[in-house]
Amino acid sequence: MDKARRPASLPEEASVETLRTYLNMSIKRLSSQKELVGEDYVLLRSMVVCRLTLFNGRRGEEPSRMLVSEWNDAKNGEWLQKHETVDINERFLAGQYKLTYLHGKGRQFVPVLIPTDCVKAIEQLIAYRCHNGITSENQFVFASKGMCIQA
Repeated sequence: MDKARRPASLPEEASVETLRTYLNMSIKRLSSQKELVGEDYVLLRSMVVCRLTLFNGRRGEEPSRMLVSEWNDAKNGEWLQKHETVDINERFLAGQYKLTYLHGKGRQFVPVLIPTDCVKAIEQLIAYRCHNGITSENQFVFASKGMCIQA
């Protein structure tokens, strides 16, 4: 288990950068569509979860469990300090990222930073839920109705 975390086992920086560029381009292209249905919805959902997982260095299931209420907290800046004593670096980061805390194991919370390049895509995923057969009772941002992409 510890071998997987050693530097020799980590992917090359260039490979991670290539993946990040591909994800960003795909997310931008898909989230700018007028309608988001079917395979495009599923693809965008997968791309955003992958981007958040890669960006936060998390297990894949953690960002995928984000609730709509947790997204709304991040969007509204609920977890950010609103004091004027916040230093300039914190203000810069607050403008670059959204922050939410997801429910982890037990009573623990898992922090997740959401880059601004994912904000529009998440809004699109939420807006087109009903067009893709996801009921309003489903609380997850990255909800699925069992659709899959054909390879």
